[in-house]
Amino acid sequence: GEELIYERIGMLRAELKRKLESRLLDSIEQSKSSTLSSYYLENLAAYFSSKQDLLAHMLGSTYRHQKRRADLEQQLRYLNKDEADFAIQLLGFLEQKYILDCHAALQGVLKYWGVLHAPIALVMSGLAVFHIVLVYAFRGAM
Repeated sequence: GEELIYERIGMLRAELKRKLESRLLDSIEQSKSSTLSSYYLENLAAYFSSKQDLLAHMLGSTYRHQKRRADLEQQLRYLNKDEADFAIQLLGFLEQKYILDCHAALQGVLKYWGVLHAPIALVMSGLAVFHIVLVYAFRGAM
């Protein structure tokens, strides 16, 4: 709901991961089970530690996000009640991470578009001038 500033997204990602891992430790203490923490370490730790799916976000694809959600929802059947409650919270963390990554990808494109657009426009203008010169140079050749 709030405006995400591009320069702060990295900090927000780190804070999200810190909160998630803190909650994960609390879950292990409360439930006396490590099933969910093992799942997190095997499947989601790398996702929460990095920027991923840049191209997918730019193209608007949600396939990988939906797959992660579905995999986590399937894990609910193997969890006790306390872990299942945390798994539902983990789904919220997963959504927040997806939103942060999506904003980072799209705002990054907007931020650096001007850097790419200006040289490309200059090259295209030069090609147009070159084309006009060639047209006038060879207009009587045929």
